[in-house]
Amino acid sequence: MCPQDHDTPAGLSTEQLLKIRESIANCFFLTFSGGEPLVYPSYWEIVEHFQKVNHPVQRLMTLTNGHLLTRDRMERYFLGIENLGFGINFDACTAGTYEAIRVHGKWSRLIRNITDINTLREKHGKRRWDLMMGFTIMKSNLHELKGAIELAADLDMGFGCGPVTGDVGPVKNVRAFFTENIFRFSHLGCSVEEIEAVVEDALPSVRKLREKYRQPAEDNLQGVVRIAKGTRRLQIRPARSRRMLRLSDEKLAEKILALAVESPRLSDVFLGRFIGYCSRIGNRLQQMLP
Repeated sequence: MCPQDHDTPAGLSTEQLLKIRESIANCFFLTFSGGEPLVYPSYWEIVEHFQKVNHPVQRLMTLTNGHLLTRDRMERYFLGIENLGFGINFDACTAGTYEAIRVHGKWSRLIRNITDINTLREKHGKRRWDLMMGFTIMKSNLHELKGAIELAADLDMGFGCGPVTGDVGPVKNVRAFFTENIFRFSHLGCSVEEIEAVVEDALPSVRKLREKYRQPAEDNLQGVVRIAKGTRRLQIRPARSRRMLRLSDEKLAEKILALAVESPRLSDVFLGRFIGYCSRIGNRLQQMLP
């Protein structure tokens, strides 16, 4: 559920690749995120170089969907790295929910890859390899939160979660936001009290995680409750929401933004103007590219 602009050039240029390679010796923490960083050849080039020159205090972290972390790739690219972390997006604890949310994702492949990584971690004594389960809370998976924490414990993973964020931008995501963002939209039928109850029910399961993962996960869950209580919800009647869903993405985004400023807080007005400003700047920069 992370917004990504597919209309602008992606990946690293040769010049950027060389700069990163040259900087590795002086960095303690190197993180890759996206999109999906593992689909780019430049990622594997950097990791291969990192494996050759890294010091044990240097940490490589990658946020990924986990589908390309096969046993063969783990053995080829990562066995020479001692301090390694993967944040792997699950967003579910069952195959059905996972494959509905993460379109084209394969639950069986994901679980197999995680199992293989754990086998390699145990076989080669990689005590500083960490796997973190990522879980974006939304309407489709709220009631799998507890099960996801228990699955993370079973897979010897840490656990991190957060609310689905966004309402009007980027426009290509607006329909998903409007049908999944239970923190922002009241018409989805999920109250703050329900979110809080689900989190409270899930909290005891944190004790099943490995000790070093417990406190961060607990703090994370309590933060979700604070976000739920602190987010101003847009009150939209169900009938009106159904009419809005018949609009184009652009019109839907405009309508939501208009509703957000009908009874404005200063922060909401600023956010709307900031989104528009960023969009205009982005368009100008795009026009300036050769």
